[in-house]
Formats: sequence, C-alpha cells, structure tokens
Amino acid sequence: MKAYGADGIERNIPTRKIVCPDCEGRGTDANHLGDISDEYLADAEWMQDYKAGHFDQLCPRCKGQNVVDDIDTDRCTPDQIAAYDYDRRIEFEDEQERIALRRIGA
Repeated sequence: MKAYGADGIERNIPTRKIVCPDCEGRGTDANHLGDISDEYLADAEWMQDYKAGHFDQLCPRCKGQNVVDDIDTDRCTPDQIAAYDYDRRIEFEDEQERIALRRIGA
C-alpha cells in the first residue's frame, strides 16, 4: 500500500490482511440491488432466490478474495501513519466533492 503525505512524498505503508468489511468475508454481495421493495419481499419465490444468493455479484472491494489489505499500525512509523491519514482525508474530501457535484447535476 502506498500513501502520499502532505509533502507529496510517496511512502510504503505496512499492511495486514483483514476480513473484507464490505462483504464480511463472503466474497459476494447483493448490495447492487439497493433497497428491496415490499412487493419483492412478499414474493416467496423471489425471497428464496435472494437468500440462496442467486442475485449476488462478486464483492467489488475484495473481488471474491474474502480479505483485503489494511494498514498495520503496529509496524508503521509515525511518519507513515501521518501520510496514510493525510491520504485518506484527501480521498474523503474528493469523494464529498464528487457527491456534491452530482447533487447539482454537474
């Protein structure tokens, strides 16, 4: 994993494997369906297919691997942690800007 600090210097960040928080280690999810309407919830056959995983897709985060890399803070220097935190903050701010632009139709 790489991270850029406020100084623009790239740093290698020590990682460890964790269970994917998006799919909880299943490797698939049905989140692409969004909110399920009451009509579908009342359909016993549809619910049976849903519970059997017929609508599942590969998890976009772990791509079916069940685990993802996460920062290993025990092995990081303070400089690496600061760079990682800075990188995540910039990513968050960029995502917030994209959301705001979508809301106004840009």
